[in-house]
Amino acid sequence: MKQWLALCLIISLSVMSNVARLQAEDKPQDQLKKMGVYVMQVAQNDSRIDVAFHLKEGDITPEQWQLVSKLENILSLNLRGKKLVDDDLKALGGLKTLEKLHLEKTGITDTGLVHLLQLDNLVYLNLYGTKVTD
Repeated sequence: MKQWLALCLIISLSVMSNVARLQAEDKPQDQLKKMGVYVMQVAQNDSRIDVAFHLKEGDITPEQWQLVSKLENILSLNLRGKKLVDDDLKALGGLKTLEKLHLEKTGITDTGLVHLLQLDNLVYLNLYGTKVTD
Protein backbone atom coordinates (compact mmCIF):
# COMPACT_ATOMS: atom_id res chain seq x y z
CA MET A 1 0.00 0.00 0.00
CA LYS A 2 2.84 2.41 0.86
CA GLN A 3 4.52 1.64 -2.45
CA TRP A 4 1.27 2.37 -4.26
CA LEU A 5 0.91 5.73 -2.49
CA ALA A 6 4.54 6.59 -3.22
CA LEU A 7 4.05 5.75 -6.89
CA CYS A 8 0.90 7.91 -7.05
CA LEU A 9 2.76 10.79 -5.40
CA ILE A 10 5.63 10.52 -7.89
CA ILE A 11 3.23 10.46 -10.83
CA SER A 12 1.28 13.45 -9.46
CA LEU A 13 4.45 15.48 -8.96
CA SER A 14 5.62 14.62 -12.46
CA VAL A 15 2.30 15.68 -14.01
CA MET A 16 2.26 18.95 -12.04
CA SER A 17 5.84 19.66 -13.12
CA ASN A 18 4.96 19.10 -16.78
CA VAL A 19 1.87 21.33 -16.53
CA ALA A 20 3.93 24.12 -14.95
CA ARG A 21 6.57 23.75 -17.69
CA LEU A 22 3.95 23.89 -20.44
CA GLN A 23 2.33 26.97 -18.91
CA ALA A 24 5.71 28.68 -18.73
CA GLU A 25 6.19 27.93 -22.45
CA ASP A 26 2.88 29.54 -23.46
CA LYS A 27 3.27 32.57 -25.69
CA PRO A 28 2.15 35.88 -24.15
CA GLN A 29 -0.93 35.93 -26.40
CA ASP A 30 -1.90 32.45 -25.21
CA GLN A 31 -1.60 33.53 -21.60
CA LEU A 32 -3.72 36.62 -22.29
CA LYS A 33 -6.39 34.44 -23.91
CA LYS A 34 -6.51 32.29 -20.79
CA MET A 35 -7.14 35.50 -18.81
CA GLY A 36 -10.16 36.33 -20.94
CA VAL A 37 -8.53 38.88 -23.25
CA TYR A 38 -9.65 38.77 -26.89
CA VAL A 39 -6.66 37.75 -29.02
CA MET A 40 -7.22 36.81 -32.65
CA GLN A 41 -4.96 36.15 -35.61
CA VAL A 42 -5.68 38.71 -38.33
CA ALA A 43 -6.06 36.14 -41.12
CA GLN A 44 -5.21 32.55 -41.89
CA ASN A 45 -2.23 33.64 -43.99
CA ASP A 46 -1.24 36.56 -41.71
CA SER A 47 0.36 35.75 -38.35
CA ARG A 48 -0.21 39.25 -36.93
CA ILE A 49 -2.71 39.53 -34.08
CA ASP A 50 -5.43 41.84 -32.85
CA VAL A 51 -5.71 42.23 -29.07
CA ALA A 52 -8.77 43.77 -27.44
CA PHE A 53 -9.15 44.50 -23.75
CA HIS A 54 -12.36 46.51 -24.23
CA LEU A 55 -14.36 43.28 -24.43
CA LYS A 56 -13.03 42.05 -21.08
CA GLU A 57 -14.50 43.01 -17.72
CA GLY A 58 -12.29 44.67 -15.12
CA ASP A 59 -9.03 46.58 -15.09
CA ILE A 60 -5.82 45.58 -16.80
CA THR A 61 -3.57 43.90 -14.26
CA PRO A 62 0.20 44.40 -13.93
CA GLU A 63 0.68 40.82 -15.14
CA GLN A 64 -1.38 41.56 -18.26
CA TRP A 65 0.64 44.74 -18.95
CA GLN A 66 3.81 42.66 -18.72
CA LEU A 67 2.41 40.16 -21.22
CA VAL A 68 1.32 42.95 -23.58
CA SER A 69 4.86 44.34 -23.59
CA LYS A 70 6.12 40.95 -24.84
CA LEU A 71 3.70 40.59 -27.73
CA GLU A 72 5.20 40.02 -31.16
CA ASN A 73 3.42 40.55 -34.46
CA ILE A 74 0.68 42.69 -32.92
CA LEU A 75 -1.24 44.71 -35.47
CA SER A 76 -3.97 46.27 -33.34
CA LEU A 77 -4.48 46.93 -29.62
CA ASN A 78 -7.82 48.11 -28.26
CA LEU A 79 -7.78 49.57 -24.74
CA ARG A 80 -10.99 51.59 -25.15
CA GLY A 81 -12.74 52.51 -21.93
CA LYS A 82 -10.14 50.96 -19.61
CA LYS A 83 -8.79 52.73 -16.55
CA LEU A 84 -5.42 53.83 -17.86
CA VAL A 85 -2.82 56.26 -16.58
CA ASP A 86 -0.03 57.76 -18.65
CA ASP A 87 2.63 55.44 -17.23
CA ASP A 88 0.67 52.39 -18.44
CA LEU A 89 1.68 53.31 -21.98
CA LYS A 90 5.33 52.51 -21.18
CA ALA A 91 4.45 48.85 -21.80
CA LEU A 92 3.67 49.67 -25.43
CA GLY A 93 7.02 51.19 -26.41
CA GLY A 94 8.48 47.90 -27.61
CA LEU A 95 5.54 46.90 -29.82
CA LYS A 96 7.37 47.63 -33.08
CA THR A 97 4.69 46.07 -35.31
CA LEU A 98 1.74 47.93 -33.75
CA GLU A 99 -0.23 49.84 -36.39
CA LYS A 100 -3.56 50.62 -34.69
CA LEU A 101 -4.07 51.77 -31.10
CA HIS A 102 -7.42 52.53 -29.49
CA LEU A 103 -7.15 54.69 -26.38
CA GLU A 104 -10.56 56.37 -26.58
CA LYS A 105 -12.40 57.06 -23.35
CA THR A 106 -9.32 56.47 -21.16
CA GLY A 107 -7.53 58.74 -18.70
CA ILE A 108 -4.55 59.33 -21.00
CA THR A 109 -3.14 62.86 -21.16
CA ASP A 110 -0.53 64.66 -23.26
CA THR A 111 2.14 63.34 -20.89
CA GLY A 112 1.43 59.73 -21.82
CA LEU A 113 1.85 60.28 -25.54
CA VAL A 114 5.64 60.46 -25.19
CA HIS A 115 5.63 56.69 -24.62
CA LEU A 116 4.16 56.21 -28.08
CA LEU A 117 6.98 57.94 -29.96
CA GLN A 118 8.81 54.64 -30.40
CA LEU A 119 5.90 53.12 -32.32
CA ASP A 120 7.30 53.66 -35.82
CA ASN A 121 4.55 51.67 -37.57
CA LEU A 122 1.61 53.33 -35.81
CA VAL A 123 -0.77 54.68 -38.47
CA TYR A 124 -4.02 54.91 -36.46
CA LEU A 125 -4.44 56.37 -32.98
CA ASN A 126 -7.88 56.98 -31.46
CA LEU A 127 -7.78 59.53 -28.61
CA TYR A 128 -11.49 60.44 -28.57
CA GLY A 129 -12.73 61.21 -25.06
CA THR A 130 -9.24 61.36 -23.47
CA LYS A 131 -7.59 64.30 -21.71
CA VAL A 132 -5.20 64.86 -24.62
CA THR A 133 -5.26 68.45 -25.82
CA ASP A 134 -4.94 69.83 -29.34
